Amino acid sequence: MQSVLAALLFVGVMVPVLRPPWGLPIAVPAVAGAVLAVALGLADFSDVVQVLALTWNAVFTLVGLVLFSAALEANGFFRWAALHVVRLAGGDGRALLGWLAVLTALVAAVLANDGAVLILTPLVWQLSEQLQLRPASRWAYLFAVGFLCDAASTPLAISNLTNILFADTFGLGFVEFARTMALPTLGGLAAAIAALLVLFRRPLGIRYQPHDTPPSASAIRSYPAFVVGWLALGALSVGCAFASFAAVPVTVIVLPLSLLLLAHARALKLLALGHVLRTAPWGILFFAVGLFVVVLGLFTSGTLAGVQALLVDLARTGNLVGVGAVVGALSALLNNLPAALFGILSLQSMPLDPVSTHAAVYAQILGTNIGCKLTPTGSLSTLLWLALLRERGLVISWQTYALTSLPVTLAALFGALVALQWG
Repeated sequence: MQSVLAALLFVGVMVPVLRPPWGLPIAVPAVAGAVLAVALGLADFSDVVQVLALTWNAVFTLVGLVLFSAALEANGFFRWAALHVVRLAGGDGRALLGWLAVLTALVAAVLANDGAVLILTPLVWQLSEQLQLRPASRWAYLFAVGFLCDAASTPLAISNLTNILFADTFGLGFVEFARTMALPTLGGLAAAIAALLVLFRRPLGIRYQPHDTPPSASAIRSYPAFVVGWLALGALSVGCAFASFAAVPVTVIVLPLSLLLLAHARALKLLALGHVLRTAPWGILFFAVGLFVVVLGLFTSGTLAGVQALLVDLARTGNLVGVGAVVGALSALLNNLPAALFGILSLQSMPLDPVSTHAAVYAQILGTNIGCKLTPTGSLSTLLWLALLRERGLVISWQTYALTSLPVTLAALFGALVALQWG
């Protein structure tokens, strides 16, 4: 009975989260679900405390990175980079995809997937209008950017909310994480780019005039702020590594640095600080805590006991491709945040040696970040991307998304997992 209740509650929470009625904030159904989970005996107050301890660092780090990105964006930093990319490609459509992929991967790596998709999607849309691209070509570039914001958010512990959750839970250091994930990230990125070039071979077989866009220097509003932005990016990288060595939460570095960068941009009158702070995704804390309490109830009720046993068996035998594939499928079906928590709880529930555990953790990260792209509801980043496209009049159906995403996701996930397994 408990397993049925847990499954029904999870579905009842995820439906309004994935398709919010009346513009309802996604935190509302998640928190309501957590309250119901406690009321129904699927979880208790100690579970809420456990989830808070697991998520607070990840959530505040993500908020800090969004604020950091807003400060850079206010000075035209990302538009400057995108205009450079347009010229580097030299008018070749395929080369432009490659350079946009590199730019997306870098932004997602340093400033996290959600911040990357909010920044780059409108930017690529604007560039496609300036370059007078056909709808099919525009769709190719928009899909590539939306896909890679998640799929390329694997190299650093701060690149994705799920990365931070795994790193905090299993004690993965910033440098260790980057070293382990370097080859899988490159393998997944190369496979994704190759699949995109094949899939969109006709829309990308175009020539465009780079000079249809303004000079990159015109994007920068303040050169002192531009220099400070680069220094802040360097400080962010060094600070995250220091936080790992000093065993302090990474948000202790990220959030203060982001607020300082925002204050500097405000002093130069580049942005309205109050507006940025009000619109920051603070509600994601309530969303994450509420959703994770619901997933904890789903886990403890044994609803997915068979999947849990399979996952642990694959981890015990060192089958990292299998681990990543199972978690990837869960991410596509359940959304990547519930899948990540399920994977964490599964590994914690069974005694494994440290080497097997850490290897399985990295495979799960690849599965959650890449496998979630199989469906349009697999990640918050994808939902944000679809919403941005709808605002501009482009509505993507499930069928169109799935047919486009399936080959690219399978290629990227396989390339990344193979690199992890045998790299």
